Amino acid sequence: MGSKGKAAAVGRARLRVLFVCTGNSARSILGEVLLRYRGGDAVEAFSAGTAPKGLNALTLRVLSEAGLPTDGLASKAVTSVLDQPYDWVITVCDDARDTCPVIPGAHKTAHWSLSDPAAVDGTDDEQMAAFRTTLATVDRRVRSFLREERISGGDAMTALHLLRHAHAGDPAKYRGDDAERPLSDRGRRQASALGKLLLALPRGEAPDLFITSPRVRAVQTAEIVAKALGVPVAVDKRLASPLDLDAVADILAAAGPAERPCIVGHDPDFSELLGALLGTRAIPMRKGAIARVDIAGPRLDIGRGTLRFLLPPELVPGAN
Repeated sequence: MGSKGKAAAVGRARLRVLFVCTGNSARSILGEVLLRYRGGDAVEAFSAGTAPKGLNALTLRVLSEAGLPTDGLASKAVTSVLDQPYDWVITVCDDARDTCPVIPGAHKTAHWSLSDPAAVDGTDDEQMAAFRTTLATVDRRVRSFLREERISGGDAMTALHLLRHAHAGDPAKYRGDDAERPLSDRGRRQASALGKLLLALPRGEAPDLFITSPRVRAVQTAEIVAKALGVPVAVDKRLASPLDLDAVADILAAAGPAERPCIVGHDPDFSELLGALLGTRAIPMRKGAIARVDIAGPRLDIGRGTLRFLLPPELVPGAN
């Protein structure tokens, strides 16, 4: 996660914000943590519930997974915070909006209608995916809120990296399932050299999360580079299918908040994606090539990105 924000004007009083949902177990807690993290010294963030039921274990898990603080978090009743002044009271579920009592000290109110991740039935992976999606959604809303309040921290830029998997030999000579085709020795050298190069970048410049296609050559590329950087790898099967900007936005949302995500996959999709982000025709990406595109704001739109670099493997020392 990125650096904390500060008040836009010297001497400005801290902005006090209360998030309210029904159980104060997930959505309002995420709002409290993310606003406190993004706003830093410029804000004071709180949360409460109209019918508190304790912290959801997956809330703590998804926060810890994202590197966000969890110390001191507690589920509490909104009636226990009525005697305090707030610049904003933000309800984050429809039930809370309908049942939240009037808070005398609230100057402004807002409503963010967020789906409850705790209501998702399914496997552990499916439930965690719901919490990651909610975390990413709340993060985007918090950034937008901070921008509107002219507090730095909301103007963060996403540094999206596109990494085409490294060399995996001649597909015509591979006799097994193409999805299982591994990296060649050359491809392993490419990935290892790229990891060393990215590790040498200034602090806060290298990718902070890798999201990869499930195809073996992509997973191996992601794991080698991510291991050098000491950052996590997530697998998303959608990266093995045809992609467009909407699909990439959904993939990034499901992965949770990251300011420098790197998606690892295949062509022709990646060459076309790079072109779409820059508002041009497809820009060829060689096997093992990595591009960084900076995107201002929460949306992926055609032509919205700014190219920081496009690095083919032959320019990476030790890759060949």
